[in-house]
Amino acid sequence: MIFLACYAVAIWWGVYTHRRRWGALIVLAAGLPPVALVAWFDVHLAQWFLGEDTSWLYIPAIAFGALVAIVSVFIAVQPRSLPEHACECCQYDLRGNVLGLCPECGEPL
Repeated sequence: MIFLACYAVAIWWGVYTHRRRWGALIVLAAGLPPVALVAWFDVHLAQWFLGEDTSWLYIPAIAFGALVAIVSVFIAVQPRSLPEHACECCQYDLRGNVLGLCPECGEPL
């Protein structure tokens, strides 16, 4: 149980560090197939040991995967915080700028 929580937090941390970039979706896409593989292996192993239909074990795996995916998408769309002295348009560092214009994009400050 602790492993599942740590796995979800690891995926969410990876998505958080790459939010508003393609890397967030790559982390999510790379993190969900192991959940499906473990669920498939668990169902078939339980079926082999018990000798009965254990396909109901897919339900918790689907719920866990959906929870991780929904929270990951919510984290991925959160805005990135700008540094204190950054241009709002292009994120250029404006420390020491006295002109009132961004030298990178020309946006007034």
